[in-house]
Amino acid sequence: MKTRVAITGDLRRVTAMIESPVRTYLLLGFLLLAESLCPALEAFAMKGFVDAFVDLNAPLLGRTALFYLGVMVYGAVIAGAGVSARVRLVEDLARR
Repeated sequence: MKTRVAITGDLRRVTAMIESPVRTYLLLGFLLLAESLCPALEAFAMKGFVDAFVDLNAPLLGRTALFYLGVMVYGAVIAGAGVSARVRLVEDLARR
């Protein structure tokens, strides 16, 4: 296991090789935060969908189905953007 000093040194070395490291770290942090919200949103949407299905409430069922679909699209877009940003960072570091 690496020590804190070794990890800090590695992070400084990598940061020196990145073009606009602040922007890159902010983007990765934002995407990580957005990705961490996906499971909670999906659980909330699924609970609403199941509750509407159990109550046999057709208008609410339609709205919750659309909300669930929107949450799934949101999760896919955020996950794709996160993977793209991480791959771009690794490729940029590999070129240096």
